[in-house]
Amino acid sequence: MDKPAYPQTALRAKVTGTVYAHVWVGADGHVSDVAIEQVHPRSAIALADGLADRIRGWLFNPRENYGKAVASEFIVPVKFGIKGHTPPPSTEPDLSLPMNAYRLDTIPVQGE
Repeated sequence: MDKPAYPQTALRAKVTGTVYAHVWVGADGHVSDVAIEQVHPRSAIALADGLADRIRGWLFNPRENYGKAVASEFIVPVKFGIKGHTPPPSTEPDLSLPMNAYRLDTIPVQGE
């Protein structure tokens, strides 16, 4: 899995936040589709630039049903932060998961 890159325009503007990607994975572990579900804060939309394309190249371990791999849906949170930069305080809303989607651990991306 290639870690997402920090979009340069967002890094220069010191934009930080979390992007939630909805990822559909086939039984073979390959990504069949990606949609950006939510960006927090909403003003950090620049963080989503190129993220879906990067995720399309990832290979996942699909869920199993009775020992057999099955197509799955995941929410992948990607948190963008900048080393030495403290963003203004904000409260991240609870993301209501789409039906049948599992939330994975947050992937941190650190800009410098």
